[in-house]
Amino acid sequence: MPRRELPSVDDLATVVRGAEQGASERLELAIALGRELNETGDALIERFVSEARADKLSWTEIGRSFGTSKQAAQKRYGAGDVRGRAGRGATTAQQILAEAAQRARGIRQVARLAHTPHTRRPREPRSSVFEIRFG
Repeated sequence: MPRRELPSVDDLATVVRGAEQGASERLELAIALGRELNETGDALIERFVSEARADKLSWTEIGRSFGTSKQAAQKRYGAGDVRGRAGRGATTAQQILAEAAQRARGIRQVARLAHTPHTRRPREPRSSVFEIRFG
C-alpha cells in the first residue's frame, strides 16, 4: 500500500499563519486545529479497535499493538467494545461515519478560515478589576 503523506507541522503552521491575524487569534486557531486533529486520530484508532474486536482479536493482541498491557488497552477502548454492545444505544457504523465527516468538515473550515482575509474587529474595552469591584 502506498504511504500517504500527511501535512507536516510546518504545513499546518503555514495554514495558521496564513490567517494574518494577531498572535492571540493565531494561537486560538492552532489550538482548535490541534484539537480537531487529536479527535480525528482518536476516532480513527477507536474505529479500528472496534473492528479488531469484531474480528475476535484479543485485548492482549490489541495491547501488544499499542505497546501496552491488555488491561491498559481495554481500559482505554473497552467502553466501545462491539462485542459488549446491546442493540439500543449502540453506535452504528453510519453514526461513526457521520461523526468522522463532521470532524473533517471542522478541519476544512479551520483551514478555510486560515486562508480567508479577515478584517480586524475593534476589541471592546475590558473592565478592570477596580471597576468591577468598586464601579
